Amino acid sequence: MNYDLLSELLLAGVTFGICRREFRSRAALALGNAVIGCAALLGALIFAGVAAADGPHRLLSLLAACAALPLIAAGLRWQDGALTRRMPAALRFFLIACALCLLMVEVFQLAWWAEAIPALSAALILITAVQSRNVFAVFGALLLIACFGLSLAQLTFYPLDADQQLHILMSSSLFLLAASHPAGSRPALNPDQ
Repeated sequence: MNYDLLSELLLAGVTFGICRREFRSRAALALGNAVIGCAALLGALIFAGVAAADGPHRLLSLLAACAALPLIAAGLRWQDGALTRRMPAALRFFLIACALCLLMVEVFQLAWWAEAIPALSAALILITAVQSRNVFAVFGALLLIACFGLSLAQLTFYPLDADQQLHILMSSSLFLLAASHPAGSRPALNPDQ
């Protein structure tokens, strides 16, 4: 059994589920999760034997880390803003973040950008979750920090490999962050309340 393929499909399923759930109420979370889900689907295609998906997967994974994750962080932090609630605003943020990411990583060759932006996004998510005092949100944010920390330290827990561990932890984290409030209710991650 191809566990790499299953972990990619798990991440895609969770993120597309979040996208479907949040599409009408929280555009930033919906769009950010959709991008991560598309990257995961491309990864699943690679593990299913479609070698042509490798280049698009690497690009979309970079944009998921440096544009989609900051969009999710901003959506969780400023929940009453236009960025969070309106798809055109979320899309503009995403496109500007993509352009900045490609400029920094591909043009200026600043590889650290691809690690710094997800780390800062995860830190903002954690700060917001702690301020909200929501147990699900805090646990989800801690899982996200652990996900990136273990990847950077190149530590894995048997029987998972690095990719499987990343996908499972990220799936769990995003699920908990999205589940930190019931659908259609006032968001629970508002630190200003």
